[in-house]
Amino acid sequence: MLGHEHRCPRSRRGSGCPQACPASTGSSFSQSGLSVQLVFEKSDRDLNVARLEALATRKAEVEAAFGAPLAWETREGLKSSKVAAYTDVADVAQEERWDGWIEWLITTGERMRTALAAGGGIPLPAGLSRDQSCGTSVGLPGVVVGRALGDGWRQLT
Repeated sequence: MLGHEHRCPRSRRGSGCPQACPASTGSSFSQSGLSVQLVFEKSDRDLNVARLEALATRKAEVEAAFGAPLAWETREGLKSSKVAAYTDVADVAQEERWDGWIEWLITTGERMRTALAAGGGIPLPAGLSRDQSCGTSVGLPGVVVGRALGDGWRQLT
């Protein structure tokens, strides 16, 4: 996994976030290709699906701002749900293509941030306000999702 791993400043080392942090973002480079994703990965599968579905109510706005269709995945059998952008297969052995793939990860992360803001921000779980979230920025290299969205956080009811 490339990108940023979320570290909540309010947690003790290894204890996890004491609040229901909004989500995590990341990018990956695997044999199946590249991806940029927003993942809802709390231990409550129903909450994760509800948060994805809340964001999906603005799917048209999100995808219009992104400039292409995205994958909206409830991921049967798994707790997490995610919205992601993917490339075709990318062979890590092709070093001459690395710069282009890194550029894709950065620009796609920027497009994802813009798209999430256009969709009203990342939905929070019911009962949690933006001020109660951990307040850190979670994002990709050169791309910040989270507090950088400003009032982009919104309550999931």
